Amino acid sequence: MFIRVNSDVTVSDLLRGVIVQSGNDAAVTLAEGVAGSESVFVDMMNEKAQEIGARKSHFVNATGWPHPDHQMTLRDIAVIATRTMMDFPDHYGMYKEKEFTYNNIKQPNRNPLLFTNLGCDGLKTGHTDLGGYGLVASTLQKNRRLLIVVNGCKNKKQRASAAKRLIQYGYRAFASTVLYSAGQVVEEADVWMGTKNKVPLVCQSDIAITIPRSLIKDIQVEIVYKTPLQAPVHVGDPVAKIIVKIPGKPDKEYPLIAGDESGKMGFFSRIGSAFNYLVFGG
Repeated sequence: MFIRVNSDVTVSDLLRGVIVQSGNDAAVTLAEGVAGSESVFVDMMNEKAQEIGARKSHFVNATGWPHPDHQMTLRDIAVIATRTMMDFPDHYGMYKEKEFTYNNIKQPNRNPLLFTNLGCDGLKTGHTDLGGYGLVASTLQKNRRLLIVVNGCKNKKQRASAAKRLIQYGYRAFASTVLYSAGQVVEEADVWMGTKNKVPLVCQSDIAITIPRSLIKDIQVEIVYKTPLQAPVHVGDPVAKIIVKIPGKPDKEYPLIAGDESGKMGFFSRIGSAFNYLVFGG
């Protein structure tokens, strides 16, 4: 980034120095400003990595400079990239900036996919002698986002080519679909001894999956709960689950909640209900 010694730099410029220009001086300056020293900041990095699920990563510096004990997996890179997009939407736009000028020195963003028509809006390139050339990229096409991570490429050209092929393959061979939307009623469940005979079973959140297009026709959905539900039932009670079955993949389970309430009948009403059930079957 070419920061002058003893100069004042805004946090915004430092972030662009890291994100757009890949400046090691910007990374160290941010680390020292946040934690007082780079070593303390590295401890914070390792703690945060464990917290968000990047559990096979271990950092020894703030820059990514090669070190025998500085390690990451491609999966961990994807985890960190995903959390970056989710947790910092107001700052994520910096990743698609194609250039940044500081100290009268203009430097281009090294992400080659920003200069294509693939819908890329981030995130970062990397290179070490041991790891080769790598790239974590996020693309958005027709409201569908894909995140890809490549590493071990021999040069910049191979990195760009591998990333482009992987993105094209992802959009072509896989489909993303929302099976049920948050708040959608999936089924009506019977209630035993309740002031209401039935309550709706509702999705707590969107149930979305991404699978190979060839498997879409083979998806099976099973709704599991103990019927009838026992009154009282309150709105928001987790009373059932949806199991999504995809051939060759582990089953995925999602909770269903009660979308309405059903109080418990009074004593005499319960007697009448039990009698009706014994005599008429319902």
